[in-house]
Amino acid sequence: MGGVSVVVGRASVLELGNWRVFGPVLAFWMWVVVRSLLLCVNDQCSISTLTRLTILACLFFWVFLLIANEEPDLFWVVIPVVILQAAVAIAQFILQRDVGLSWLGELPLDPDVSGVIVVLNQGERWLRGYGLTNQPNSLAILLVICMLMLPVVTQKRSGHRRALTLVAIGFGLGGMLVTMSRWGWMCLLAGVGMNLVPYVKRLIVGGHLRIKVRTSSLILIFVLLLASITFLLLYGNAVYGRFFDLGNPLEAGSRLVRLRDMGVSFQIIATSPLIGTGPANYQQAATQVLFGAGLVPSVFLSLTAELGVVGLLPWLALLILPICRKEALGCYAPVTALWVTIFLFGIFYLNPNPTYEIRSTLLIAMAAGLVALSWQPGPPGVV
Repeated sequence: MGGVSVVVGRASVLELGNWRVFGPVLAFWMWVVVRSLLLCVNDQCSISTLTRLTILACLFFWVFLLIANEEPDLFWVVIPVVILQAAVAIAQFILQRDVGLSWLGELPLDPDVSGVIVVLNQGERWLRGYGLTNQPNSLAILLVICMLMLPVVTQKRSGHRRALTLVAIGFGLGGMLVTMSRWGWMCLLAGVGMNLVPYVKRLIVGGHLRIKVRTSSLILIFVLLLASITFLLLYGNAVYGRFFDLGNPLEAGSRLVRLRDMGVSFQIIATSPLIGTGPANYQQAATQVLFGAGLVPSVFLSLTAELGVVGLLPWLALLILPICRKEALGCYAPVTALWVTIFLFGIFYLNPNPTYEIRSTLLIAMAAGLVALSWQPGPPGVV
């Protein structure tokens, strides 16, 4: 009750625009709780699952309302995360093992061990960058979302902030290279493209575009080009196998598993399309359909399977309502790019899903708070 009163008290001061975010978020988490309680009525829930979901919901609302009401400077949160995660991933890729940071959550990594995610490099199993996450695609999600947050959280354009931003972008792109995440790169390019729309519109309407390019930016571009060329020369075979040679045994097997798990998810949805199987019940339901089936690599499919159409509707509202405004791809392009990219990941990835893991909960809550802030009076696009 105390937690509820804090949420209600903080929510009461939200501006109208913030409710475009808070409303769907509240509806989504309320249904998660209600659906979990329905499982308990039928003696199908576990105390550990209910406790975990309650903690994730409280954490989500605490972070969201803290950002929406207190407007903390997230620059000093995002920058270290990008640099640390990317640096660890690059080291893992070069050394082909973990770097001994288990105390920070790093997994034990050996490319020769079954279950460790690799690519084929000249016929050998080659470790992809994990960072301090549970798999390379999770690292790609983290890096892309954090890099797209940078244009939004840059409140003060001082020299040292600009320099740190360039360093973080350099590390972030390096980290993306070693994740070799196909959909991660597509989402990053989509986010960057949305950020560039205002400049393209200005060029089309005005016929010219004046952009002041600083020396530091030119140095970063040169370093990135040099690093990319070196990377392709050293690991071009692995890049080709990962992105273009989709018929090799490793990629073909992965694709078949994804298609199998997606087919299973459709069967689960068909059994209970309205209210779903219940939070955290997907794996059990999938095993009943097909022994050995895993979690479906799609947030939209997994949410529909677990929460049904009733849970999917507020999730879709959460995607659409916050960006339905004038200048969504104008002065608000950085916020729109950040928000849309989060949901783009959910088309073909298991995360970011706020009901699955704490990292996804924090990322979406931070982004939701920033989107809510962008509706408040002030300079558009930057909060």
